[in-house]
Amino acid sequence: MLEPTDRRLLFELLRPPAGYRLSCAVGTTYSLDLLALLVTPLAFTLFDCETKEGKLTASPTALLESLRRYADNVTLFCQTGKIQPPTKARQLFGYLEQCVVEVAAPLGGVFHPKLWVLRFEPVGQQPDDEWPIEYRVLCPSRNLTFDRSWDTMLAIDGAYWPREPRSEENAPLAQMIAQLPDLTVRQPSTETYRQHTQLIAEELPRVAFEPPEGTHSIRFWPLGLESRDQWPFQEPMDRLLVISPFVSDGLLSRMSKDVETTIISRAEELTRLQRETLEQLKAKYTLDPAAESEVPSPTGNEEPVEFANEAVEDGQTKEETAQDAVQESLSGLHAKVYIADQDGEGHIWTGSANATDAAFGKNVEILVELVGKQEEYGVGAVLDPQNKNGLHTLLQPFIRPQQTDVDEIAEKLERLLDDTQMAIARHELRVQVETVTNAKEELFDLKVHATLPLPEQWLSAREVSCRPITLRETWQQAFADSLTATFQQLHFDRLTPFILFYVRVGVEDRTQERQFVVNLPIKGLPENRRERLLLSLLRNSAQLMRYLLFLLADDGWDARDTLKLLEGIDGTKGGSQDAGSTFDLPLLEPMLKALAKAPEKLDRVAQLVADLEKTPEGRAIIPPAFTETWQPIWEVRKGMQP
Repeated sequence: MLEPTDRRLLFELLRPPAGYRLSCAVGTTYSLDLLALLVTPLAFTLFDCETKEGKLTASPTALLESLRRYADNVTLFCQTGKIQPPTKARQLFGYLEQCVVEVAAPLGGVFHPKLWVLRFEPVGQQPDDEWPIEYRVLCPSRNLTFDRSWDTMLAIDGAYWPREPRSEENAPLAQMIAQLPDLTVRQPSTETYRQHTQLIAEELPRVAFEPPEGTHSIRFWPLGLESRDQWPFQEPMDRLLVISPFVSDGLLSRMSKDVETTIISRAEELTRLQRETLEQLKAKYTLDPAAESEVPSPTGNEEPVEFANEAVEDGQTKEETAQDAVQESLSGLHAKVYIADQDGEGHIWTGSANATDAAFGKNVEILVELVGKQEEYGVGAVLDPQNKNGLHTLLQPFIRPQQTDVDEIAEKLERLLDDTQMAIARHELRVQVETVTNAKEELFDLKVHATLPLPEQWLSAREVSCRPITLRETWQQAFADSLTATFQQLHFDRLTPFILFYVRVGVEDRTQERQFVVNLPIKGLPENRRERLLLSLLRNSAQLMRYLLFLLADDGWDARDTLKLLEGIDGTKGGSQDAGSTFDLPLLEPMLKALAKAPEKLDRVAQLVADLEKTPEGRAIIPPAFTETWQPIWEVRKGMQP
């Protein structure tokens, strides 16, 4: 158990079971990287593939189709103000605007749980006893970012049986999912997030989860939603192991009272503890620095994701988009695990809660408890020196430094930044889009404005400015007494509710800055925005033909074979062939195959063609040869419809 060589990737665990597809998913995270969320739908389609070196690659054509199919099926709740600024603006971020819901902890802490609840439905048939609705719960210790650290991941699967009695074991998790919409800071523009949480919360009590091998029970422990003092640890315990990157004196003193306790944490955190707390602990460890250099990337690559074959944005090459991978900012220990020996059994609590007073007093957190045999799931199973692959091989004893220097001004700056960031992220902010009149081309003004006076923390900052994430840094505008920042004459593809804020604070003669993104309510967007966004991404006939192949591909190896086919066509990587030279792609066979086996795929093609034909620009990229082939096939399909 907890063997460092046993590694799984989040992408692997998001995969639907064979014969299933994603129905809906609810996720939670503290911090969020938009690029990480952008590529997540690839896991539901199997469109991604690997290079010869084993790196994950993402064809933008595949990425676009995976987003069109599944972005509206995903809701992700994150701590308000903790969306990381992207390194580059991407038009595809427009598909994430309804996915991301910013929330705040009701008891004054932070929203900190890391959780995925995935609902899968069988493909091509109604759910029944042979093909039931399948659920998967993932409880990682990692946020949805590309940070590199030692983390843990619990994955459990179960089937939903609507006629079975409701299970009390799943009730706490169902209640947590049901309460998430009540934590929103701003009302999202659609009710999709409520529909997802309501469906999952209603079905979870009748899901029969299979405990992991060697365990016999599962219990869910949501924290911070109702009570300030929730305590999942049963007493008395014979022996306790605490693995936590962040710790506090109060919590460790409480946990280690009357029980032999071992702690694994970060050296800087253990150094901050009082001597009395350290003396109360039996053993204290940190990760060996040599182990930290071997930390795997979340995708198994040195760079989180590499975009291949085509440019996502006009004028970007493969090499440039590969550099868009966010640099990992975290190393070392990030896992949160509590292991106890108790009455001959091993109890494990894993999830998001650090060993701090805030985690068990005011933060929203999630822990999952597993119970199994002590020899397999107890403290000894993790620290046993006889286990050559055990966690003990990565540890070194903690030795408290004789003298520690505390930079009090740096700590004040951090606290001031935190307070200012939270004040901005929770304030009543809105985005209004207005069409520019008398313009030769269609242009828009985008206004970010506050509906209430600015709070004291905001006004005390030395500088606060903002800009849409679709614009360069030179567009940054101060957000001053006018309570409004206006960005004028923007093209359609620069409109977004994702607004980046820049904050600079000062203490004495020192300053510190921070950037973060908020997802604001937006009004005045042009109609059919999704369709128009699609047209802005399909700039020529070659890209249209590639996209049509993906519309006709299966959610599996057929799509991967299609991707390989596209790589070699005319030696191009998404180049700019004209309409007359691009209908060399083998579309006839996929269309006939879809007509015979999956005619609903042709409906996707028909919708795309209809959208394109609404504008002269769209009609211009449809090759005449395609139209000649498509029309008779579509007539047959229409005759099949009731």
